[in-house]
Amino acid sequence: MNKKTKKLITNIVIYSILGAVVVGFLYKKSPKLSGPAYFFESKNMQNEKVTLDKYKGKVILLDFWGTWCPPCRKMIPKLVDLKKEYGDKVVIIGVHEPNNFPGNRNLRLFAKKFKINYPLWYGSRDVLMKYHIKSFPTMVIIDKDGEIRYTATGTESKRKLKKVIDDLL
Repeated sequence: MNKKTKKLITNIVIYSILGAVVVGFLYKKSPKLSGPAYFFESKNMQNEKVTLDKYKGKVILLDFWGTWCPPCRKMIPKLVDLKKEYGDKVVIIGVHEPNNFPGNRNLRLFAKKFKINYPLWYGSRDVLMKYHIKSFPTMVIIDKDGEIRYTATGTESKRKLKKVIDDLL
């Protein structure tokens, strides 16, 4: 590969990432999702069937994310800290985007590298559509009655997430 091709590929990657970040910030202004949560089935990293129904009656934070997404990576330490602070009082689930990016094949290694202490599930196009996910990361907090009480697209402060969670506990 010559220098010109390498530079072109590098520029495409950089502008794609910047575009994704800008789109994420633009969607932060989008209307907030509310109403009954969609309780779905999925598979976890061990390829086991998992269901959100198992957590009805608890406060649930769903983080829709992708390994390739810089803002998503920025959210991981905040979610790890929240899991340490709340333990089993709050369910935190990372719902990984459904495309066949190389990150899907290496999700266990990624989770280990970033010390993710909450379950990671594979998403689906159906789940993304039901939750109106247009960019990553998007967090959805569901109350004990199964109602969506908070959504945030893009990065969010740990303090804001704690306030929402504390109000729901």
